[in-house]
Amino acid sequence: MARLRAEKAKRTASAEVRQARAALSMSEIRRRWYLPEEEGGLPLSSKRAHITDALHAIIVHPRGGGRAPFNPDLLEPIWRE
Repeated sequence: MARLRAEKAKRTASAEVRQARAALSMSEIRRRWYLPEEEGGLPLSSKRAHITDALHAIIVHPRGGGRAPFNPDLLEPIWRE
């Protein structure tokens, strides 16, 4: 059931992104990104769909041996053109 709900949410989010692109400018998406949903912000499923559409890949560079804390500087996003 959880898998089916996740797939449904993904399809719904993809449809929402297509509609949002037609209706929203990038500045509007940026404005709504950090707002809570109750105040007109984007739901998490829509955010995921926007990111999925914008990124082609993410390269994770090695951090060396041993245990080290997470370093976001080692992530390299490859944007779609």
